[in-house]
Amino acid sequence: MMTFFALKAKNLDYLYRPRVFLRIPHLLINNGLESLRCPRTDCNKKLETKGYNKKPHARRIVNLFSCFYLMSMRYRFSSSKCGASFNAHDSENVEQLPFELQVEFPAVLSYRGGISKKVADLLRPCLQKSVGPERFQKILRELHVLQNGRIGLHSPLEAFSSFDDQLKYTGFIPTGTYFRTIYTEIIDTLQPKMDKHMMLLEGKILKGDHSLNFQSTWPKQNIIVSSPAYTP
Repeated sequence: MMTFFALKAKNLDYLYRPRVFLRIPHLLINNGLESLRCPRTDCNKKLETKGYNKKPHARRIVNLFSCFYLMSMRYRFSSSKCGASFNAHDSENVEQLPFELQVEFPAVLSYRGGISKKVADLLRPCLQKSVGPERFQKILRELHVLQNGRIGLHSPLEAFSSFDDQLKYTGFIPTGTYFRTIYTEIIDTLQPKMDKHMMLLEGKILKGDHSLNFQSTWPKQNIIVSSPAYTP
């Protein structure tokens, strides 16, 4: 709820309630559950819902100015022989959706959390332009604390919770190590596409280095040369 409407209702509890993104993709596609298939190639059984994921119930996603939570539907297949189940945010499910729904997925996920695509889009050029992960973490924390302060300015009824108050506002920013790990995962995912793009480019100036590596200890009479090394 916007700060204005929360103040009109004279209830600041609304401002402490986190935003939640519900991931139920079968409601957005034609034929619903019938359009989704088991990730196993030898299974063609009927799909059914299994409620929301419980480990964890929701993933905290770090956005530019605040955090939100991602809750995903869990699916399973009725066949007792298969027994496969997966979450709505798993790559096996996302890849089955129409392209316009794939690009609308809002986050880059880690094991139990994630960052929004907006943060990921900012993270990549920052780290590639000499802004290290620790500096990036401090910049993002500044934006989150600024958002907390702006909400506090509109709260004349009572003192608004601080950013570090884990009972009400529950502000959170991951460590620089976490952002470094996420960046590495993003590059690893994009690496095959970048390699394919480089193969399609025409060469303008091509250079190479053909060198010989000598052994550190040579015999008194004969010089032994190891296999040549070529570096493009």
